[in-house]
This record gives sequence, C-alpha cells and structure tokens, in this order.
Amino acid sequence: FTDADIISTAGITGIPDTKEVSYCNLYINGVIQPEKNYIVKKGVLELLTENIPMKEEIIVLEAVHIRNNAGILIHAQIYMYNAVSNGSKIYTDNDEIITYGNKGILGPEECTCYNLYINGSLQPKANYYFYRGNLTLITEDVPAKGCIISLQFIIAIQ
Repeated sequence: FTDADIISTAGITGIPDTKEVSYCNLYINGVIQPEKNYIVKKGVLELLTENIPMKEEIIVLEAVHIRNNAGILIHAQIYMYNAVSNGSKIYTDNDEIITYGNKGILGPEECTCYNLYINGSLQPKANYYFYRGNLTLITEDVPAKGCIISLQFIIAIQ
C-alpha cells in the first residue's frame, strides 16, 4: 500500500517515515497485527503475510509520537505476546503463538508501557495484571475460545 491508497477525507498526511515516529501499530479489521507481519517505510506499507486483507477490509496504520518534557521524540521498540483464547483467565508463556514471537510474557519492569487487546479491543488496565511468564484476566467473563489475546510491550529506546 502507498500514500495513494489513503482515504483523503481522513486528513492523513501519508505513511510516515519510522524515524519520525516513536512506533507504529497496524490494525486490520480492528485487530492489531504483530510487527513481524508488516514493514513501514515513508510512503509505503508492505504486508509480509500470505493472507492479504480482502477488498473493503479496514486497514489502519497508527503512528504514535511520544515526546519527553523537552519535546524530543522518544523512539520505542514493540514486542507483542500473542495467544489464542482457550476460555481461561490465565495465560502463560506456553500459550504463546510462537509464529509471532517467542519471548513470552515480559514483566512490567521490563517495559515502559503496555496494552492488552482481546479480539482487537483495547482492555482497561483494571481488567488484568501480569508478571514475567503470566497474564491473568480479572474480569467476570472469559474471552470466547478462539479470540486473539495480544499483550503489547512498548520499550523506550534512546
């Protein structure tokens, strides 16, 4: 995909240069994609998967800018733990889809910030906690079997 594919009414200026953003997130039909599924270059988004989105599927490339108190852009690395819901509230390193990553669940002290997505929906931090190797959901309901669970770790780099 190129800048020419952008919906102009959205007021977007184009696919960014990754040197000018802290990090990017790609969503296809609302589901956040593992970073290994795509490459972002100024003006170009390249999907690295065999399954490409069908016509009319929504593709959103989110460019995130994090700045320190002096206004200097802070770059970040992203790592994402991905699992498929088995109907449980507890997920461990053993549940990770290793096609997308193999570092397991990091500890909160190993990252700058984090986000949990269940079936593409960002979850409030009050709904879960995690420590090295373990993610526990503290909601009344469990995710339906087969839902994608993605715990995104954002690590600031200088």
